[in-house]
Amino acid sequence: MELAPAYSSAEFVYRKQLLHISDLMTCQDIQRLLWLLKSIVPLAEAEKISHGCQLFEVLEEQRLLDCSHLGNLCRYISAIGRQDLVGSLGGAAEYSQSLESASVEGGMPGSPRDYQYRELLLRISDRLSARDIRGLLWLLKKVIPKRTAEKLTQGYQLFDEL
Repeated sequence: MELAPAYSSAEFVYRKQLLHISDLMTCQDIQRLLWLLKSIVPLAEAEKISHGCQLFEVLEEQRLLDCSHLGNLCRYISAIGRQDLVGSLGGAAEYSQSLESASVEGGMPGSPRDYQYRELLLRISDRLSARDIRGLLWLLKKVIPKRTAEKLTQGYQLFDEL
C-alpha cells in the first residue's frame, strides 16, 4: 500500500522556504512582526510565539498566507526592514507582483489603517537612536511609569505606552 504525499511539490517548496526564512529571523525580528501585526495576531497566541514557523502558522490559519499568496508575508517582512528575507521568497520581480496581489487579496483582517499606522510607527522607530529614546522617556516621565520606562529599549515599545 502506497501512502499519498502529504504536500504537493509546490507546497513542499513553500514550506521549505518558510522554514529557511524562520531560521534566519532573529528574536527581535519576531517581536517586531508581532508588534506590527498586533491587530491580527491575538495576544494569547502572540505570547506563545517564539519561532517564525509559529507565526506563519497563525497567518495560515487566518488565511493571510499560503503557497500561492505570499504578498502579505513579503509586505510584513519588508516592513521590519528584512528585504534580504523577501529575496528568499523569490526575488524582486515576484515581490512586486506579490505586493500587487496583496492589495487585491484584501490585505489583512481588522483595520488596514491600524496596520498602516503601526507600519509608519515602526519606520519612525527604526530612525530613533538609543539617545533619542532616552530623551523621549525623560520628556514623558510623568506619563510612563519608571518601572515600565526601564524596560523600553525600542521606539515601537515606547509608542505602545502612549
